[in-house]
Formats: sequence, structure tokens, C-alpha cells
Amino acid sequence: MIIPPWIAFLATSRSVPNGDLPVPPFLASRVGALLRGGGVLFTVLGFRELGLGALINLDQFRPPVEPTAAAIYRLLDDPIYTGYALGTAGWALRRRSTSGLLLAGFMYVLLTCVQSPIEKARVRRAG
Repeated sequence: MIIPPWIAFLATSRSVPNGDLPVPPFLASRVGALLRGGGVLFTVLGFRELGLGALINLDQFRPPVEPTAAAIYRLLDDPIYTGYALGTAGWALRRRSTSGLLLAGFMYVLLTCVQSPIEKARVRRAG
């Protein structure tokens, strides 16, 4: 992947309409904060295990690292991508944005069904 998902998220964050989701603002704010916090937690734990090179795709120039069965990768197959999607969903819910929630779902499917298998195949070839 050429552009890390967090850069794409920042680039599109202002263009998504808000306020069209029929959820009370107080509830949307609290649940959105919980989702964002969970997203940050999953992402940080995933980077902690793989290294910060995954943040800017430095692994394209180094041999890939196989995640161990310890910690977060035992619970989630793709914690970094799950964290990105949870954070995006939390942001969209806080803004009460239907299109933002759809974007978060699309991001999750794209990352876990397209990008992740490509990365796993690369790890198998290198190992």
C-alpha cells in the first residue's frame, strides 16, 4: 500500500458530512469516544508488536516480520487495521455521520480482505 490508511483518513476527514445520523449527540459523543479509544489501543498494540516501520510502510524495503501468537495478534488477526476502522467509526459516530460510518466499514473490508492477504502472502514468501 502506497498511502497508509491514517493519511487517507486525515485527508478525507473534513469532506464527510455530519449530523445526518439519528443518534442523540450525547450518546454519539460517548460511544464515539469509546470506539476511538479502542481503535487507538488496538493500533498501538499492533505497532508495538510489529514495530513502527509499519506506520510508514518501511517494511516494503526490509524483510517482513511475522507477528507472534502472543498479545494482541492472538485476539485479532489484523489489530492495526481493526484499530484504523474502529477509530474512523468512532470519529464518524461522534459527528453523527452516516457516510462516515459507511467509510469506516468500507475501510475495514478493504484493509482486511484486500491488503492483509497481500501482506500475509509476502510474509510466507519471505519466510
